Amino acid sequence: MNKERKKAKSKLSVLVLLFFSSIISAQSVIIEIKSDSLYINSKKVTKEITLQNLRSLLGNPNREFYKSSTIWTYDSLGLKIYIGKQDSLLETISLDFKKDDFEVSPRKQFNGKLIINSQAVSAKTSIKELEKMEIGLESSNLDWRNASTEYLRLLFDYSKDKKKLEVVEISFK
Repeated sequence: MNKERKKAKSKLSVLVLLFFSSIISAQSVIIEIKSDSLYINSKKVTKEITLQNLRSLLGNPNREFYKSSTIWTYDSLGLKIYIGKQDSLLETISLDFKKDDFEVSPRKQFNGKLIINSQAVSAKTSIKELEKMEIGLESSNLDWRNASTEYLRLLFDYSKDKKKLEVVEISFK
């Protein structure tokens, strides 16, 4: 009886470990911007991606809002997805490097990886570092900067002192 109990405990431990490791891996995302397109977890994404395929890449959102666009908020990933109300096309992905208190804001800050032209971008990425990434960054005296590729528009929103990157918005043209 004691051997059977140990086997059962061992099997249960393995199942619990597998369950939690799948949850942890599901809560990580890699968003990469290359010259030709946007990739989420190595899968090419266009604005025509089906909502079902988008859900398969990111999982189900924690919350959904129906404003001028449909907004999917992923609290554990620290991001929001904006979907056109009329056409159901992917409009914008917003990565929140700073936690905000707006109704639609994720409850956690972005914890994945953002890679632009093979270079990592984080809350600590300076404006000077962005300028070196060859993404056509437009200069401005404001807290934000714009850039674009052939298919995407990028907005980098900095803190008032311009030292911390707070939000990155990736929109399709």
